[in-house]
Amino acid sequence: MSNESKDKSVFPHEWIDGNGEKFINGGLSKQAYAAIHLKVPLSGTPWLDEMIQKARRDEFAKASLIGRLSNPIFKPGNLHSKTIFKDGDALIKASSFEESKDKGDEQSTPDDGMGEK
Repeated sequence: MSNESKDKSVFPHEWIDGNGEKFINGGLSKQAYAAIHLKVPLSGTPWLDEMIQKARRDEFAKASLIGRLSNPIFKPGNLHSKTIFKDGDALIKASSFEESKDKGDEQSTPDDGMGEK
């Protein structure tokens, strides 16, 4: 049994202006709210999906940087931001492949950077 509200938005906001007139802002759709918190660019709003995708890229680049710096044979002098963001882009591409595979799209294959598909 679900206790989910039939309201299609979260965080609606009410306010009263200087003249005493009441206004209600509908808030975020549940889909947009979930997309933001799950960091999945499926909000249904193109500009929001783009922001989520950029945030994912930054998170993946951060993970790449942490991974590279924790490797004892890695030399920090070889570290370039282009490399880190390239890693982030590769992780996004791989995650997009997994998402498409889950939907049944077996046509595409990820590029592992090794020249094979």
